[in-house]
Order: sequence, then structure tokens, then C-alpha cells
Amino acid sequence: PMTSEIRETIKDPKAQLQAMFMGYRGLSMTDDDAYAADLLSGIMTRGESSRMYRTLVDSLQVAVQVSMSSSARQYAGSFLVIGIAAPGKELADVEAAIDAEIKKLLEGGITDAELTKAKNQAEVEFISQRSGMYNKALQLASYSRYFGNTGLVNNELEKYMRVTKEDDMRVAQKILKTKNRVVLNYLPSKG
Repeated sequence: PMTSEIRETIKDPKAQLQAMFMGYRGLSMTDDDAYAADLLSGIMTRGESSRMYRTLVDSLQVAVQVSMSSSARQYAGSFLVIGIAAPGKELADVEAAIDAEIKKLLEGGITDAELTKAKNQAEVEFISQRSGMYNKALQLASYSRYFGNTGLVNNELEKYMRVTKEDDMRVAQKILKTKNRVVLNYLPSKG
């Protein structure tokens, strides 16, 4: 178990801009809350109309890119936030803006419109990931391996559609309401 935040700075001669990676403990793929976590990451950063993009890139202009992703695995998972600083901006500004958006989420929740948009995006991704014989075979193999039931492929989309705002908020509190995270700062260096 993590008992505090872990921070590391890496100087990379190939990095062109400063970048920050914040890692939180995520959920296992067998946890029903994994669907809410995936939708939550979409609400926060999927697309130019997402919360963090509008704030960090458009409004504050401290970042050129921001993303959040939930990666559920067999026994556990990760919840990763990435911020790439805009030229001339500091990672401290990026981190402060990310933390402010997370705080706003934890205190204010999400809207019906945000959840509907995230579900629509999940549906499009779900369908596109299952087009073609190869992708279908991969999905069936995953269901067989992790759940012992290939038939679950037929109702996974329903699990996304059943997620409520309350589910998303419960998951946000579980994953993001902690300082037990790993923060990696990547800085450009000249060799």
C-alpha cells in the first residue's frame, strides 16, 4: 500500500516540452466500477470540449495537451493523468490546474450532459473496437481468459449505459481523493 506521494524528476534529452505524469491506483477489470472510471476519464479529458482541455489548454493556456485514462487490468489498474506544459509555462502551473479540476470534480460532481456525452463516446469506441474479425477474436479471448465467459461480450456495453452520476462520483472519491499518487516530471535537457 502507498502511504504518501512519490515524486521523481527525469531529465530527458529527447523531450521537447516539460511533461507531468500523475499515477493513481485504479480498478481491476472485474470491478463493475471500472466502467464508471472509464467514463469519468472521458468526462475529464476526452476531446476539446472536455473539462480539463477547456481549462488547461483553452482558458489558462498552461498546457498544450492533457489526458486522463483508466487502465483496468486483471488484478488492479492504474488511473493516469498526463499534462504537457505549454512553451514558457511551468509544470507547477500544470499540476495546480489539474489538482484544481480534480477538486472541482470531487466537490461539484458531473452534469447529466457530461455523462450522456461520455456514454455516447464509449458506445462509439465500443463498436469500433469490435469491428473486423481480428478485433472480435481479441475481445472473445479476453472475455474467456479473464471472465471465463465469452458471452459477456454481448452485454458489456450495457454496463457502460447503466453507470449513473452517483457511480462516477463514488469512483472519483475512491481513486482521486488521495495524495497517494506517483508524480513523474519529465524535463528537457541538453544531453
